[in-house]
Amino acid sequence: MARTYTGYTFDNSAAGTVLSGTITEDGSLVLKVYYTANPYTVSYNANDGQGTLTDTESPYICDETVTVLANGFTRTGYNFTGWNTAADGSGTAYAAGNTFNMPAADVILFAQWKSSNGDGSGSGSGSGTVVNPVPPGEDSDSSQTVIVDPIPPTLNKEEHFAYIIGYPENVVRPERFITREEVATVFYRLLDEDYRATIKTTVNDFPDVGMDRWSSKYIATLANGGIIVGYPDKSFRPHNSITRAEVATIASKFDKLSIMDTNKFSDVSGHWAKGYINSAVEKGWINGYPDNIFKPDQYITRAEFVTLVNNVLERCVHREDILPEAKQFPDLEIESWYYEAMQEAINSHYYNRKADTYEEWLQIYYPDLEM
Repeated sequence: MARTYTGYTFDNSAAGTVLSGTITEDGSLVLKVYYTANPYTVSYNANDGQGTLTDTESPYICDETVTVLANGFTRTGYNFTGWNTAADGSGTAYAAGNTFNMPAADVILFAQWKSSNGDGSGSGSGSGTVVNPVPPGEDSDSSQTVIVDPIPPTLNKEEHFAYIIGYPENVVRPERFITREEVATVFYRLLDEDYRATIKTTVNDFPDVGMDRWSSKYIATLANGGIIVGYPDKSFRPHNSITRAEVATIASKFDKLSIMDTNKFSDVSGHWAKGYINSAVEKGWINGYPDNIFKPDQYITRAEFVTLVNNVLERCVHREDILPEAKQFPDLEIESWYYEAMQEAINSHYYNRKADTYEEWLQIYYPDLEM
């Protein structure tokens, strides 16, 4: 049987005949095997817009350089923001003139639109520059083959202010599952102030997130920045617990996506978030389980979430360097595995960075934050 090569097909049109070959001194017959390059197409989808756009260079062969075309579509009431390999902006983003190597598959680039009133977004990410999570059930394989570096949103990593405030009953519930709206709220608080001002809005398109909901502003702002997305039915489901895959996806927005040739865990192959999971694990932000599984669809606890966020922010402290006046909660036991991580998230503090990269806390302070 002939060896297989990505993007090529064995040419058996002359099966049963010797096309060409050489007989060596030991009597072996060396045959030349011929392969035909497979053609793959690049097409452009208006994604609720109007008009036509055709790549006259298509089809391409695998690894051939493709140059992304300028927009030729229009959509009333919307501005074009770029191209994406997914209609909802959850794939890989491109601008006109970008190039990529053709994968061994057809590529569809969807126009991305943003409402011209500046408050909300239409189909797509609304920015054209960031990679969005793929809704559950969709395939993200194309983003593993072709990637253009996104411009990530910015987090405030310098100031170590509190981003977890606890509940009115004076508990912090570290082992309770964290919800989608709580995660949106935390990342809203952690955004760099100047960056946050560029995406801040109170308008969102989620029918289940009313203007009077406590988390509405946080959800609207992060959605406007392409950091979070909803579900295919247009809902956000703010009160739902969030999964490990969803959290890994959101966290991966804040850095260049690491593209891995192999999956880190046996249970992420074919999962919609595998690229984000592999990237987050490669950066050391989140870990799997001893039996080489990640459990991507398992809900994540508040303590696990805080641990991931601290890893992203490079915030870490040894127990002995937590100041005595640090805020405590009765359900946060000092012997728990997550005690230091939770304290890091609960207390605003000035610090020095020690040689081992851990912090030496200098003072607890109480800033006036937009919570």
